[in-house]
Amino acid sequence: MNEKTNKAGAPFGDFGTKCPKVPKRGPTKSNDFAGRGGATERADFDGSAAKEAKAKFATTKFQHKSQQEQTAASKLRMEKRGEKLEKAKEKLAKQKPPKPPGPVRRVAGTVGGGVHGYVHGKLFEVEQENVGTEGAHRSELVGESALRHGKRFVQKKIREHPAKAVRKAESRHIKATADYHYRMASQEHPEMQGNALSRLIQKQKIKRQYAKQAREAAKQGAKAAEKTAVTTEKLAARAVGFVKRHPVGALLFVAVFLLLVMMQSCMSSLATLGNRPDLFPDSDYVGKYTGDPVEHEVPEEYLADETFSALLTEAEKYIGYPYVWGGSSPSTSFDCSGYLSWVLNQCGWNVGRLGAQGLYNYCTPTSSPRPGDLVFFVGTYDTPGVSHCGLYVGDGWMLHCGDPIGYANLNSSYWQSHFYAYGRLP
Repeated sequence: MNEKTNKAGAPFGDFGTKCPKVPKRGPTKSNDFAGRGGATERADFDGSAAKEAKAKFATTKFQHKSQQEQTAASKLRMEKRGEKLEKAKEKLAKQKPPKPPGPVRRVAGTVGGGVHGYVHGKLFEVEQENVGTEGAHRSELVGESALRHGKRFVQKKIREHPAKAVRKAESRHIKATADYHYRMASQEHPEMQGNALSRLIQKQKIKRQYAKQAREAAKQGAKAAEKTAVTTEKLAARAVGFVKRHPVGALLFVAVFLLLVMMQSCMSSLATLGNRPDLFPDSDYVGKYTGDPVEHEVPEEYLADETFSALLTEAEKYIGYPYVWGGSSPSTSFDCSGYLSWVLNQCGWNVGRLGAQGLYNYCTPTSSPRPGDLVFFVGTYDTPGVSHCGLYVGDGWMLHCGDPIGYANLNSSYWQSHFYAYGRLP
């Protein structure tokens, strides 16, 4: 019993022989596609899959356009940009130049400026007494300044926008035209399709040629403008002829125009002065600036005080200046508190811009006045507290910003009825 048996004791074969080994079967390698180093296998695509992939690629954005298609697209782009350029030029031609303000608008602006000065003058008088009022007033001034500058900036941008749009559209049109002419020339002369540097040189050359043509077109426009000027001259000549034929009508028109100018000038001067005749009832509103001022001679012994002498010298520089509500400098003229604030600041004090009540608070009340003190009044117009002030020069006289600036006798019934107190400067 030498023959081999399996685990069950039976022989491998029916006839006592060993069965041959069967080789393992795996996927058959393709003759056309071999794996990398025999380690992997690749599937073989049939013809229909390849055609489908090519058709799908042809419909994507990566499809390479032919030279004719690129030229057609360049021409379409040039035409569109040309249309945009024409629209921009039409919009620029329709833009009207800034119209100067008429008489009514100028008068309204002058009146508005007067009201603005009046309001800020009132605020200037009381802001030194209230920190909150001063802060709010300063913020308002900053806001008004920012609003004015912002308005001018926006108006400037709006005026410049049509011209800027024309320049931008013209530049884009020139580039598109140069590109189109280059592509047309490269179709006719294939030798132009060299490297990138040669193509750039050719495009720049065509661009310069087109820019030259644009300049020529601009010259033609200048000639057209010259023709327009000639037409204007002809119209002017016709107007002169009309004046010669109808002198009476022309004179009537000129007279009406001059009358309007004179009325506007008078109203502007009144609004600019900003006077308040109700503050000084004994001051005639007409002729008060042309008449002789009230004369007063300060005794020499009072001028021995150097401080008073400096105050008086500075204050007398502005005798005859008109009363202007809210004014605080020679360029705008003065009101009573602005006048004294200016004089004190020029003579060594640093009071800024105080109102009448603020100047009274700055001083020390005294019952024995001397030259160089300040004098204060109440009730000269409808306002609470101190309403008027002046520089005391001795002997019952003061130098103040009346209407106009000048000397006044404190012993008059008007000033005695409104007298409040004397104040000594620190």
